[in-house]
Amino acid sequence: MSHRHVRVQAINEVWPPGDDEGPTPPVTLDLVIDGEGRVLGRHLIFGLNGDPAVKSTWQPFVVRENGDVHFGSDGTDDDTYHRTNLREKRIMLGERFTSSDRFRRERVFRITTVVDLLNGEMIGVKSSRR
Repeated sequence: MSHRHVRVQAINEVWPPGDDEGPTPPVTLDLVIDGEGRVLGRHLIFGLNGDPAVKSTWQPFVVRENGDVHFGSDGTDDDTYHRTNLREKRIMLGERFTSSDRFRRERVFRITTVVDLLNGEMIGVKSSRR
């Protein structure tokens, strides 16, 4: 198979020093990957910050081709200047990616779940940790 449509869930492992909010809620992303786990296409990646089962926690966002993250018109100014290196990473269990705000405060996320959206299969590729 040349590509897969997947849903990825990741948890916030590291947040900026002095950030009183602590970790953000889990992140859910829908995207297309190739057989090696690399993000395919130039399309927007749709994501959700928050618990998918609790609507009151939802903060939808998109990741643009250049890595800019945009939380839409309901976001604050801080939300409109985020960047991520997600497109540069392999989408696999244990892989880490970062998100930085306009002040260059960085959060590290770890991928905890990868599910094929077409058949519901959990994709259990080994961690890239060495």
